[in-house]
Amino acid sequence: VKTETSLNETALRNKLQELNTLNGNIPVVFEENTYPATPFPADYQILKSEVLSADRTLMAFNNESLVARKQIAVNKSQWLPKLELGYRRNTETGTPFNGVVVGFSFPLFENRNKVKIAKAQALNIDLQKDKKSLFLVNGIALIILILAVGIGHQIVPIRTFYSMEKGIVLYVIRFLITIGSAILYIFLHELVHGMFIRYYSGIRPIYGFTGIYAYAGSSAYFNKKSYLVIALAPIVVWGIVITVVLIFITEYWFWAAYIIQIINISGAAGDLYVTWVMTSLHEDILIQDTGVSMTVYSYENNTSKGNIANEF
Repeated sequence: VKTETSLNETALRNKLQELNTLNGNIPVVFEENTYPATPFPADYQILKSEVLSADRTLMAFNNESLVARKQIAVNKSQWLPKLELGYRRNTETGTPFNGVVVGFSFPLFENRNKVKIAKAQALNIDLQKDKKSLFLVNGIALIILILAVGIGHQIVPIRTFYSMEKGIVLYVIRFLITIGSAILYIFLHELVHGMFIRYYSGIRPIYGFTGIYAYAGSSAYFNKKSYLVIALAPIVVWGIVITVVLIFITEYWFWAAYIIQIINISGAAGDLYVTWVMTSLHEDILIQDTGVSMTVYSYENNTSKGNIANEF
């Protein structure tokens, strides 16, 4: 301790000497020995509003959302009949003719999907800037977790999970197996996503870990039906497997396996939310999901072939 104190004092003297040198060899005198009091904001909502209003990224998203919503109104207005009125002069026969041209056009098929595309554009932009969707997913997961725990408790009382009636060694072993199985399940969940990605695209999936969650993605494009199968595959596959295990497992090990089932169901809240959003979009959509971002495409006009997909 004395050595460390001596080193700190030496470092302090060196820093003071540096300050004196920077100050023109004039000694720097520190008279204050306390930090000034910093008043806390009286209303944090005002501080929040100031921070959000100065956020450049959020401002850009708001502008994009406004443009997308204006596009919805523009596309809706294109359903109205178009009136053309003009003047025409014909001199091809040698005798000039003057006349008025009146025409009507009715866009029966031209704009059939443009309004849906514009709505999807607005939806995509809103999901990026609106954190309500994140809270919604977390809320769904929490509700599922509470319900699953309640159902499990009715089958086998939860107290059996922390019971040591069979000894501390077996209790620790069961606990470690539960933790290890939960971690392993996270990667097995993404493995099933990847298997179905490979099945529908023929392309090797991309696996990764962001530091917060694991993911499986691909640069391939999937139609709506294929993507919904990919999204729901893990909860169905592992739900069946774990249910079979629960049927044949002893009561002592019930909660060790049931906790994995809870993770399987509640952890799929994001997949369930994406499925719900996708079911409201048009059947002709194509989805590209890299695992950390998702892009949806739709044909501008279904009646013609070879149209370039519009990103939204």
